[in-house]
Amino acid sequence: MGNFLRHYKMQITALSPIHVGSGEIISKKGYIYTPWDHQVIVPDVQKMYKALQERGKEKEFELYMMNGKDGQLALGQWLQKNNCSKQDYEMWKRYTMDAGEAFTSDKTRRPKEIHAFIKDAYGMPYIPGSTIKGMIRTALIAWKIHCEPDKYEELKRTIQRKAKEKGSRNQFLLNETNRLEQSILYDLGRDRKTPWNAVNDCMSGLRVGDSLPVKTDCLTLAQKIDYTLQGEEKALPLLRESLIPGTKIYFDITIDTSAFPYSMKDITEALDYFQEICYKYFYSRFIVEN
Repeated sequence: MGNFLRHYKMQITALSPIHVGSGEIISKKGYIYTPWDHQVIVPDVQKMYKALQERGKEKEFELYMMNGKDGQLALGQWLQKNNCSKQDYEMWKRYTMDAGEAFTSDKTRRPKEIHAFIKDAYGMPYIPGSTIKGMIRTALIAWKIHCEPDKYEELKRTIQRKAKEKGSRNQFLLNETNRLEQSILYDLGRDRKTPWNAVNDCMSGLRVGDSLPVKTDCLTLAQKIDYTLQGEEKALPLLRESLIPGTKIYFDITIDTSAFPYSMKDITEALDYFQEICYKYFYSRFIVEN
C-alpha cells in the first residue's frame, strides 16, 4: 500500500436502534407475528406455499393473497385459522426477530407493514459504506463551519434569509446547501474551469467499505411514531427493522492523504461535535422516560 494511503479497521457500537432501509416493504401478509414469544417470523414464501399445497390449501391461500376470503387478516391469523402450527413456522422461516414494542399497545395492535433493513445477497443485514461516508461528510461540514465561522458567514446569512422564503420540499435550500458543500469540500482543483464539478470533491479520497454482515438476531422492530410540537405521540401503522442497541458494526476506512486533507483524529472530532449539536437542537426536545 502506498505511503499516501492510511488504512483503519473501525468499529461502531449502536447506542440506539439503527434503520438503514432497503426499499423493500413487507406487508401484513408477508410476516408472522407469534404472540406467545413476541417474535416476528419472515417466512420463505416458496417453502410455505409448497407446504400449503401439500395440504390442499393452495387455492385458499391464493384467494387470501388476492384479498378474497379473509383477506383482511394478517398472515399469522390466517395460518392459525388454517391449523398451521409453531413447528410449521420454524420450518418455513427465513429469519426471526424480536417484535420490540411494536405489538404491545392496544392502540397499535392492528397489522402493520414492515420496512426492511438492507441485506446482502445471503440475507444478512449490513451497513453500506456509502451510508457511513455520508454521515462523516455531514459531520465534517458542520465541524468546518464551527472551526472557521467567519469564512462561511456570508453563506450563513444567505441560508438564514432563504429559510424564511417558501419553496417546494424537494428544492428548499438545495442551491444554498450545494454552495456550502462545494465551498468546504470541493478544493482539489482538478477542474478549475468548473469548480462545482464533483471531481474536485476531496471526499473522493475517503474510501469507506461496507460493514461486515450482522446476524439477523440483532434485528428488532421499531415503531414509527410522530412526535408533535405539543409533545403528543402518534403511533403509525409502520414498523422498521432496526439493529438493537449494543450491536457491533465492523468496517474498513482508507484515507488517500493526497486528496483527503483530514486525519482520523479530525473525523472523530467532527463526529463528536456533530453529536453535540444534534443533541442540542434535536434529541433534547424529546422527553425521555426513566
